[in-house]
Amino acid sequence: MCIRDRWYQRRVHGGIEVFSAINQGRNLLISTMFDLSVLSNVIGWIYFFAWSSSFYGQIYENWKLKSVEGFSLDYHVLNITGYIFYTTYSTVGYFGGPSHGVKGVTEQDLAFVYHALFAVTVLSVQILIYPHGKNRVSTFTKVILPIFWSIALSYSFLYYVLGLPVESNFLKPVPCLGYIKLTITLIKYIPPVYWNFKRKSTKGWSIINILLDVVGGCFSVLQIIIQLIMDGNLSYFTQDLNSVKFLLGIITLFFDSLFILQHYVVYPQPKYEQAQLMSDESSAVSAKA
Repeated sequence: MCIRDRWYQRRVHGGIEVFSAINQGRNLLISTMFDLSVLSNVIGWIYFFAWSSSFYGQIYENWKLKSVEGFSLDYHVLNITGYIFYTTYSTVGYFGGPSHGVKGVTEQDLAFVYHALFAVTVLSVQILIYPHGKNRVSTFTKVILPIFWSIALSYSFLYYVLGLPVESNFLKPVPCLGYIKLTITLIKYIPPVYWNFKRKSTKGWSIINILLDVVGGCFSVLQIIIQLIMDGNLSYFTQDLNSVKFLLGIITLFFDSLFILQHYVVYPQPKYEQAQLMSDESSAVSAKA
């Protein structure tokens, strides 16, 4: 075999090896992306069940005490508006997608918001039938809620009816509903923190609710991180991120840490009461699951 033939054969073999390596890498990448997609779905349903179950701890607590005195009414009233806006944001984002300025809404997000609306409706019924004690809706909440609704409705009217030009997707009405939800979440956690401080007790405020909230918050944020890895984009300042969901998870984890500190460190219950309370709430959540 002459030198030219040997050289040609090496090139052919080398090309085959390179092609084979590229093909193997492509197959590995596809397999990895599939595995991440499955993992994202599993994590998403874990966050859904954790966050959804967290409502039942408070529902059971109110039922057991036959009172909502320990349950901040400001928190609840703000929650109603927050979840109405968040449900609208997630529904339009899931079915309408990028054209409305929302991306990254998953099936789990949609299932969660509709279940949340159901749960806050149950809590609303409890508030109507159980005594409040000294628990009242504050003047601040009575003032701020009409402002939120006025902003949402007037901006939607300007955009959808009058054709207000908006170039940035981030400034369209549906994302703005998400931003209002974020603002409400920041505000709504302050009254229960203050209410526990004022009473020097966390009695009536479900710790199971908070612990499940932590689990849900962690897995919610983790799902977004996995989605960003799948998209090959790790910057959360992009339009590919469901930024409202991401920031909701971060805010929730911050305030949950304050509630856990109040319950276990600042205003601890006697151990036997705490054990009984945890056992009762766990039984209630299991029965609802």
